[in-house]
Amino acid sequence: MTSSVRWRRPIGLLFLLYGFCLVATIVTGSVRKTADDLKTPVCDTDRNCVIGGVCRPDSTGKKRCMCSTSCLMTVPVSCATNNAGACVTMGATYTRKYNTSQPYCHHRRCVCPPQYDEVPAKPHTDGFPFMPPMKCDRRELDIMLTISPARSVFKGTEATIYCCVNLDPREYVPEEAVFFVQNGTRRRDASTTPYAMFSPKDDSLFTVPTCWSLTLQNVQPSDAGTYSCIAQPMGISAKELNETLNFEVKTPRMITNVKVETNATEAKMIWDMQDGIKIDLHFRLVYREGRKEIWKGKNVKSPVQITGLSPATAYEVFIRVADGENPPFNLTHHFETIEGQPGTPIAEDIRLIQTVNGLQCEVEWRAPRTPNGKIQRYFIQLSGKLRYTPDSKDASTFPIDHPPPIHPCTVVNETTSAVTVEGRSFFACSYGPLKPNRNYTATIWAENAAGLSLPLVYHENCAMDYAQPDSIDPPELVVTHNVSSFDLRFSKPPSDENGPIACYYMAIVPLLSNVSVLALPKPEDIVMDSYEKAMQNNVRNAQSGADTAGYYYAYIAESYMQFPDVTTIGDAKIPAGIEPCNVFYLSRFKAQDPPLKTDLKYTGFLIVRVDRDKTLLAAQQASRGLALRPRSRFARQMSNSDPAYAFSTFFKPIYLAEASSASSAFQVFFVIMICLIALVGFAGSVLYFLYKKGIIRQLCPVKKDHDILRQSFAPIAVEDLVQEFVIRHRDSDFLFTTEFEALPKPRLDYSTCDRKENIKKNRYTDIRCGEETRVHLKVPRPDGSDYINANYIRGYNDKKVFIAAQAPVEHSINDFWQMIWEQDVKILIMVANTNERGRRQVDKYWPNQEEDPTLINEVYEVVCVSTEQFADYIKREFEIRCGTLPSKSNTNGVESDYANVPALRPASKADSNFGSSLLISEIRRITHYHFTNWNDLKAPDTTYGIMRLMLQLRKTEEYNNSPVLIHCSAGVGRTGTFIAVDSLLDQCLAEGKADVFNTVANIRKQRNASMVQAQEQYVFIYRALAEYFLFGDTDIPGEYFIEQLARLKHAPRERRVSGSSSVKLVNSHAVSYDFNGASSSPPPTTSGMPAVMPPTAGHVSGNSIPNKLWQWRNAFPNKDTKVSGIEAEYSKLFASLDPPKGTSIAHNDENIPKNRNLDAVVYDRHRVLLYPRIGVGTSSQYINATPYKGHIQPWILAQDPLDLETCHEFWRMIDDNRVHTIVMLSRDDDFAPQEKYWPETSGVNLVLGTGDDLTITLVSERPLSGVVERRLKYHFKREPDPIDVVQYAFTGWPTGAATPTSTAHLRELAQRVLTRAAAFPEVAPIVVHSRDGSFEPGVFVALGALLERYASEKMIDVFRTARQVHQHRPLVFPKMEQYIFLYDAMADYLRSIHAA
Repeated sequence: MTSSVRWRRPIGLLFLLYGFCLVATIVTGSVRKTADDLKTPVCDTDRNCVIGGVCRPDSTGKKRCMCSTSCLMTVPVSCATNNAGACVTMGATYTRKYNTSQPYCHHRRCVCPPQYDEVPAKPHTDGFPFMPPMKCDRRELDIMLTISPARSVFKGTEATIYCCVNLDPREYVPEEAVFFVQNGTRRRDASTTPYAMFSPKDDSLFTVPTCWSLTLQNVQPSDAGTYSCIAQPMGISAKELNETLNFEVKTPRMITNVKVETNATEAKMIWDMQDGIKIDLHFRLVYREGRKEIWKGKNVKSPVQITGLSPATAYEVFIRVADGENPPFNLTHHFETIEGQPGTPIAEDIRLIQTVNGLQCEVEWRAPRTPNGKIQRYFIQLSGKLRYTPDSKDASTFPIDHPPPIHPCTVVNETTSAVTVEGRSFFACSYGPLKPNRNYTATIWAENAAGLSLPLVYHENCAMDYAQPDSIDPPELVVTHNVSSFDLRFSKPPSDENGPIACYYMAIVPLLSNVSVLALPKPEDIVMDSYEKAMQNNVRNAQSGADTAGYYYAYIAESYMQFPDVTTIGDAKIPAGIEPCNVFYLSRFKAQDPPLKTDLKYTGFLIVRVDRDKTLLAAQQASRGLALRPRSRFARQMSNSDPAYAFSTFFKPIYLAEASSASSAFQVFFVIMICLIALVGFAGSVLYFLYKKGIIRQLCPVKKDHDILRQSFAPIAVEDLVQEFVIRHRDSDFLFTTEFEALPKPRLDYSTCDRKENIKKNRYTDIRCGEETRVHLKVPRPDGSDYINANYIRGYNDKKVFIAAQAPVEHSINDFWQMIWEQDVKILIMVANTNERGRRQVDKYWPNQEEDPTLINEVYEVVCVSTEQFADYIKREFEIRCGTLPSKSNTNGVESDYANVPALRPASKADSNFGSSLLISEIRRITHYHFTNWNDLKAPDTTYGIMRLMLQLRKTEEYNNSPVLIHCSAGVGRTGTFIAVDSLLDQCLAEGKADVFNTVANIRKQRNASMVQAQEQYVFIYRALAEYFLFGDTDIPGEYFIEQLARLKHAPRERRVSGSSSVKLVNSHAVSYDFNGASSSPPPTTSGMPAVMPPTAGHVSGNSIPNKLWQWRNAFPNKDTKVSGIEAEYSKLFASLDPPKGTSIAHNDENIPKNRNLDAVVYDRHRVLLYPRIGVGTSSQYINATPYKGHIQPWILAQDPLDLETCHEFWRMIDDNRVHTIVMLSRDDDFAPQEKYWPETSGVNLVLGTGDDLTITLVSERPLSGVVERRLKYHFKREPDPIDVVQYAFTGWPTGAATPTSTAHLRELAQRVLTRAAAFPEVAPIVVHSRDGSFEPGVFVALGALLERYASEKMIDVFRTARQVHQHRPLVFPKMEQYIFLYDAMADYLRSIHAA
């Protein structure tokens, strides 16, 4: 029994063990968790899944998301669709625990069920052992927050906070939707995101990074606290996720303030350590690259000197600190030795190359063998010295030429990829344009942080052959009376700096009289042939109607070995002492100089020949015989042995008229002359006798206003004014010159003016006052003289009377104000400045507003009541107070002596004598208009300012019905021009034609023969009339602007122009206007500006202006085109009376790389010039920027910089013009890194220019409504202090859009910058720039000028303002939307004012 019990126990244990194993097996098989157990959501469509996921039924028939992201590393990436086992399984461990779907092949890619277990992080990171299990359904999104290396770190170390999501974030969790919050308030954006680590090289649906990280460097106690990770997925139903943990910063026992002082080969380590603390220190110094150990130390004391280091090398020091109580603490310190002087670059080659842009000098070199640091850049200087020096000049007078590099240079520094040629890396730069007759040598320096290397000087050079002169002055015509020849004078010989001049040729082009020189090709393109062929082609064929195909021939008339002074064309001789050329022109055209034919026009040009250098040609031919290595980038220069020719421009054409026939018999001529002399002598004796007896005066009184026989110039119809102006403007104003020189110079009586007591009252001795029409002072001076230098001038048909006067001198100021009182002048116009070109033009005869009254003759007081400043003129209001009345004989009932000047009105008693030293009897108001933009002997730059003032005056009653006093300095040039324009406007409006010649002639008879003194002023009269009738009066009062805009935008449904007295406009008030602006019907009762209607016979007398022209200039739609008024107005924006403006400077070879768009460049006459600076070449004076005067505030329209060089030039422009404000209309993301002229980060300076010439600092940046305001400081080395500038970066103009998204934001920005500019004591331009500086700055500047003028004058002229901006810079308003935008912006502005 005992033994059975003994056996039974082991057997029972075996059964028990077997039963346990059986139960375990059953339990293990039955507890594998299903997707339902794991609460995996059921999906409806693939949209519930992550990117690349698929919603697929599992073993239970329910659909759940599967994706590649959740596949383990054992599952392949790709698969074959027809292979069921291609994706294997999720592994034994996963299968034992979970009863889910198996991986399967979907579109050749394995997809797997979601993971449920944490995955070990790879690579291993302290404090970050596992990644969250990857899910496939977006609704299972969760985040995990952890800190590496631990949640508690020592001060001064580095920690990284990771926030990881458990699925592929793309298209569900945006990059910026995950961020960190410290202590519940401070938001901190992630340092890295998974989006930055997606790689196109890896499988983007299999290996997906999912963590955002925030790196804390040099951890401080302020970094401690709670950190939350917030994830905001896309979708309305998606919930925000938030995970929080605590972060602790400990302060260990450690060393502090570790510093390393370095030079090129040594390092000195210094640190601080608390007294009384015993710690063990272990140092290990390694190369940062490769981690090779080079030094170690244990328990060393500060400081430690380490020698034998390499220049410009990065090192890393590992410091282990142990205090015996806490775990050892590790510190890491990085440092880099400074750079040493670099070695000399290695020469490769220097040679001439032929490119599409001409000859260039290419320099090639390699990097130094011992750079001793990072080569930052190479300085290359190409110096060209003269090969041939003119005998008459010293070589030192010719500066050494330093051509700029061709943009872009192949290599600037080591960051640019090297160009590979023949399997070798090297650096190369090409330079040009090269000047002829130069030997160019190259010098190269390498630069690193330590400075410059020793120079590399090339022993070879780029030798340039002789070439033609850069420019040749055309000969000048000498006045001649011969009909078969004419004389030419040569001003100065061409420069032989480009090589010795071998010969000169004089080419002549015969033309018919009606052929313009503008129709000829360039001199170098004209066909050269014999005298007979030139005459046949240019004259006979043209007269017979034969087709010359646009070709004109020239012939060689003379040739010279020496440069002549004067020659005669058509005399078959060359000047004395001059030898003819020993070679014909082009080796085949012989000089022919027969007598010229009459009734033809002749012009021509000078040709200069320079022979090539034979020694250089021989050397090139010899070098060409050597074996040359193949070159794939450029072809070598092709030698040219042909002579070089240069051509002058055409000289001013001369017309040889046929002379009248005369007897050639000398005897007959001699006899006739003797008889004539005898007859004249006898007649003279008789006339002298009769003159002395006074008989001639009695029988033949002298008529003062006789005319000398002169050429007649007919009036011009209004509709022909534009065409006639263009015709007269041709051939250097040839017809204008003829017409102006034909103006009569009448001989007037100046007897009173020439009296001794009156001479001091004249400003100029040669500008005297005609006796017949002079103004008499009604109260004579104490000396009995009634003289003042002023004359009455009749207007058209005596409708107006002007008083043209000189500016009063010191002796005549009292007389001047007395004349104003006696003639009852209400409007006084001054078209001069007190000082011009350093000379006194006008003595200041008026008091300023803040000054005491001016006492005149103890009878009158002059007080300045108000002063208003406008863009082109100053308006002053004066009161003249009379305290003593003149005698009765000169006050009441006395008629004026001339024209329609009114008599003095009776005096009226004043109510008050406050502020006056006189007992006031009468007070009168005088308005003084001082036009400031018109210099002496010149015309205004544009008609806009003076015509705007004149049209404003013509609408006033005082201007039309009272004498108007006008003066400049002498009272003849500018004064006469103003009166002529006004009178001709009246004539055009009354008769439909303009008689400019006779109008000016009549004005001269009424004062002085110098009225309209200069030809430029005479041309301006034509221009003012032509532009007025071409463009009309587009100035609109602000109160009528919105209603007028509605009319302009609307195309009327019914228009009756011809034969109708009105025009019907839908929703408009029809009002008929006469030509003086007076309405012939009552004004509208509703607010709004009456519409200007075309004239009819009832409005004016005589022939009216053609309705078609009136309709066009007043922006009425054309009945055939059916366009709105604003469309017709836009089409006139680009009309011009002048030839196209030149852009040759912008298209120079050295300036082309500085233009972003070769169509959006500056005009030669309207460009900003950079001031020359030491160390900057002359080519650096160009910048693509245009100045614009504006209303009062000046502007600069510029393009964005292109590179670091143009960024430096941009700041030079800012500094030269003392700019305080910059407006940027480009977006920040439009700029490449090298184009940004401002630093993006505060505290990080931007350094530009050679030798770090310029430093720019970002002081602050703040966003405003529609704009970002950046406050910048810039400092040039030559300046003592930095200068503040504010940049406004406008964000409301999408890139490439024609207009901004809103008128309000752009208008508010314009008002902001104008307000800021007004706060400075000195006026400085505002810089406005965009990508190519065209339409964006144009729209903004025009809007700013409109706002500025409305603020001061309450007037708006969109057309004239936009046209002025357009005339200064091309491509300003390429689309009509931009023009309409200006109208809408001003209308919105007015509505906002009314609403407020």
